[in-house]
Amino acid sequence: MVKFALGGHWGLIPGLQTLSNSNKNQGYNFPQGVTALLLRDSAAGKPGTVSHVGLKTFVDPRVEGGKINNATKEDLVSLIHIDNEEYLFYKRIDANVALLRGTTADENGNITMEDECLFLENLAAAQLVSNMSGTAIVQVKKVVKAGELNSQRVRISGIFVDVVIVADGEDHMQTFAVQMSGAFCGRGERLQGETKQRPLDAKKIIARRAAIELRRAPYLHYGIGVPEVIAEVTDEEGVTDQVIVTVEPGVIGGTPAGGSALVPRPSPEAIITQDQMFDFYDGGGVDQAFFGLAECDSEGNLNVSKFSTKIAGCGGFINITQNAKEVFFCGTFTAGKSHSPLTLHAKTASISSTLPSVRSSGWRRKPLS
Repeated sequence: MVKFALGGHWGLIPGLQTLSNSNKNQGYNFPQGVTALLLRDSAAGKPGTVSHVGLKTFVDPRVEGGKINNATKEDLVSLIHIDNEEYLFYKRIDANVALLRGTTADENGNITMEDECLFLENLAAAQLVSNMSGTAIVQVKKVVKAGELNSQRVRISGIFVDVVIVADGEDHMQTFAVQMSGAFCGRGERLQGETKQRPLDAKKIIARRAAIELRRAPYLHYGIGVPEVIAEVTDEEGVTDQVIVTVEPGVIGGTPAGGSALVPRPSPEAIITQDQMFDFYDGGGVDQAFFGLAECDSEGNLNVSKFSTKIAGCGGFINITQNAKEVFFCGTFTAGKSHSPLTLHAKTASISSTLPSVRSSGWRRKPLS
């Protein structure tokens, strides 16, 4: 039933991938930050979003314009010039239905998100369809009487909400793997956990080498894959609290996490909206970013978006790599082949003897003045 799909990360929608690979729908892959800001700009009645993000990548109309297959014909991206500088113009989105979620609704449709680990751009989406005379449908855990909600905790005003649906249990999972944890929404004591040393494999060696590049109190971003292990290394070394890690959907700080919990981090210091996070990224706020290699050619060109029939999507990769102050790429160059843990002599297997300790660099998180 889907004839058109536009998004940043396609990895968790295999059904739409199948349709796109069969040329049965029109599909676009835009940088994740562009899609977030495009919702906000469209809600404001703007003709679209102007950005430098995407220039000279597959999103550039001189290359592919972000089109995923041969069935996708319409040009949604164009090249423009402002003060003799090149920019990309992304056409507005006209949407008339939004499917959103929160935690609690009152009888007037006001929505809070106290149990949600991410705020994303739910408000922008609700405003967009409201301004298009459409329908915003919000799934929540419960409904309370009007006036019971703390107005400062309302994330979506009831004036933008048309339908509220109450769901519970498996129909309202907090993450893809967790039913509900207060740690993901910043409640309860900060999770310390027991530090478990990762076996010394190729990924850990690369991660330890990358960790040596960490500078004093940096604002960081870790990508998926080998970069996730950097967080394990800093945790083992006891210096995780000396760096500030950010994640695209709006999470700042928190304890190391990977896999299905990579985006919602336990014990975050702050959670902002996704469009606000990409304002920070696109403005050059990230000091150091670490990414996996995926596919790389001899000239250093990288592909993280599509591999044969697998459409992973670029996610926030383009936004961050084009704007971070320093970018590091980490990979094993094994072309997808698995590799066994390294068998090393006992004297070299210790992480403290294979590479200099991260602590030796002497960087500290800046105290408040």
